[in-house]
Amino acid sequence: MECNKWEESGLLYTSNELDDEQREQFENHCRECSTCAGELKTYQQEKAEFFTLPVLSESPSQKTDQEILRVCSTPPQTKTSLNIFA
Repeated sequence: MECNKWEESGLLYTSNELDDEQREQFENHCRECSTCAGELKTYQQEKAEFFTLPVLSESPSQKTDQEILRVCSTPPQTKTSLNIFA
């Protein structure tokens, strides 16, 4: 069974939302858990690669803009009280 600590604390850790004790516990956990250590390493690599000013300042393509508009303007499907589509 794989560890679930990453889902519980990993993203909070990477966004500095853990208090000092929680942060220390997660860091200690990562020293012993290869799953969480790997997730942390992957997250940090992807953040360094994709969360840069040049990447974030790129304008989306016209196709992407159209798809966003299509998805956002489609009304949600209504469901009956039995949780099935009307």
